[in-house]
Amino acid sequence: MAITLYPTLAQTLSCPKRYTLEKVQRKEILAPFMTSELGRQVHNRIAHSLRSNKPANESELCLPRRLLLSQGESPDTLMTRAYACLEHFNNYYRPWLAEFEVVAVEHKIVSRLSWFDEAITISGVIDAVVKTPDGVLLLDWKTGSMAGVDEQLRWYFALYCMDQPETQLEARAINLFSSETYVVKDFATPQSWLANKVRALLSSFKLAQENKHKAVAGRQCQYCPYAEGCGSSTAKARVMLDTFTGEIIQGKTSYV
Repeated sequence: MAITLYPTLAQTLSCPKRYTLEKVQRKEILAPFMTSELGRQVHNRIAHSLRSNKPANESELCLPRRLLLSQGESPDTLMTRAYACLEHFNNYYRPWLAEFEVVAVEHKIVSRLSWFDEAITISGVIDAVVKTPDGVLLLDWKTGSMAGVDEQLRWYFALYCMDQPETQLEARAINLFSSETYVVKDFATPQSWLANKVRALLSSFKLAQENKHKAVAGRQCQYCPYAEGCGSSTAKARVMLDTFTGEIIQGKTSYV
């Protein structure tokens, strides 16, 4: 069976216990984090906007009944941020994109390879592929943290190069709230970089399989849905939000 690798897998593999719970046992979670759910919905509305050539829907976001909040997060602040992201897209980024040709939305690239004596599938989903006078622009929308964006963009850049090797490329992440931008452009050896990343991921994959229940603390703890009851987690306390009543519920936030 081929091993499937994608740009955000490294964070999950950095804690074998989380990888086992999430990807192997597929343990159910009580609720998604509010910041993740809002990011998903903003991305969906922007994708629909680009496909339909209409402004992104800024009407009320429809949230599930239960959402998790990390300590210090305010539901009102997170909602305000999400609506601001949609407003900024409509006011600034949609008119900017109108000057070019959006050739693909949520463009999935899959490469099946045999590297390092392994059958592997390398994949990535690019939010938008845009044709400009200078070549092709790969866009990744962000609604929150820009952490890890360099590796994510290089992954997309390398995958696209393998699929379209003669293309003049630029990969760009745009924070829809702050307008912060990160660009990968002059990337001389994308395939070598990708091969090194794949080698590292395969090593982490094997370590995770050999140490299935080993918990490793780090940045990945913050939004780990299984952090409650994990003796190694450095995650902040979290609470449950009832979006129907607005009630903040203290208590169990995980099935694990």
